[in-house]
Amino acid sequence: MKKLMALLTVVCVLIASLTAVSSVAAMGSTPYWGDVNEDAGINLKDVLVLRQHIAGLKLLADESVGDVNFDGFANMKDVLMIRKFIAGLIDMPTMPTTTATSAASNDVYRYDDDGDPMLTFLEGVDDCSLGVWWWQVDDGQNERTREKYLDFLEKNGTTEIYYYCVYDMVSSSGRRLTHDFVLAAREHGISVVPLYDDVGMINGVEQCDVPVSKMISSFKSYNETYPDAPLSMIHFDVEPHQVFQDKNIKHLTEKELSLYANNFIGGIQDLREAGIKVEAALNCTWNNYGGENVEWDGVKGIYNICAKGLDSMCMMAYRDTAEDILALGKPGFDAAMEYGTRITYGIETGHYSFNKVEEEFAQESKEYMYTEFAKVFETLRANHPEGGYGLAVHYHRTWMTMKNEADFT
Repeated sequence: MKKLMALLTVVCVLIASLTAVSSVAAMGSTPYWGDVNEDAGINLKDVLVLRQHIAGLKLLADESVGDVNFDGFANMKDVLMIRKFIAGLIDMPTMPTTTATSAASNDVYRYDDDGDPMLTFLEGVDDCSLGVWWWQVDDGQNERTREKYLDFLEKNGTTEIYYYCVYDMVSSSGRRLTHDFVLAAREHGISVVPLYDDVGMINGVEQCDVPVSKMISSFKSYNETYPDAPLSMIHFDVEPHQVFQDKNIKHLTEKELSLYANNFIGGIQDLREAGIKVEAALNCTWNNYGGENVEWDGVKGIYNICAKGLDSMCMMAYRDTAEDILALGKPGFDAAMEYGTRITYGIETGHYSFNKVEEEFAQESKEYMYTEFAKVFETLRANHPEGGYGLAVHYHRTWMTMKNEADFT
């Protein structure tokens, strides 16, 4: 009996050892997550060792020790992940919760002939939009420059461009130039949505450079002149935090949110009544400034107000992981679900952080961004409002000039 018990003990120890070895193998052979140089600490020394390996200066004996995001590769995505942990921006994972799709699977991206990754997870999907902001009208009027960007956007599956042309549309010559761009974008399978950004609309939609009444007139004139390429929607990048530029205040207040709800959301209803659909870029942190207390037209809560007063909500979820993007945009998503409003998640590819935290994709690779964006897409696709859903990238220049993984080595 004692021999049997001893044998069972040995077997249990072996099983436990094998399990431990398996767990370590799944996480790399390091003593614990992120300790690339195996000195029992996670610090900038690990970043240096991993960067030397990636650059080919001093290779690791086992590359898996640098694969801290468990995607099967040791590259700059792992360096960035360790840096974020050291800075206290993320917690240490004990096991991978998600597995990034590799380029070889073609589920997220593939490389073109020039070695540039092209987003592919939207191929064959007809119920989701992919938008991009296009601020420089000069890029749209120069044929060579225009085609360069349009070709890039087409390859990445872009479906719509938010084009900064509302100022141009007030004149006949401007409407002609807008029409030229609309036709050029159409050749690439992309629709155009006029973009407007005058924060003065928060003080009243008739107290800005292009009042709503003039917008309605411009849309009508454009569509009558160019029935071959009509415009039916406008995108507003008018956000209450922009009053920082005009007022000596340190942070957004409930007053600005109330003005936004009553003057802007209330004022643009004339556009909707004229048959022009309205989308607006929305900050995801408004509830931090009293947004839950704001009221308009019998509705309480800034995101509920936007869901009722807009045809489409574009949540500016400026974070660089799918988990953070979805968490940040949840108040708007919940409102969109309640009112059946279309929702889009916008992300940033340039250095525009207001709180000095690297929270955009600017410092990361296209491959990494595409992988995280695909996760957001899958979540939206599984459960989205009746009005539909989409993704959007800010903006055409910074997106195209983002680095590839190979550029970090």
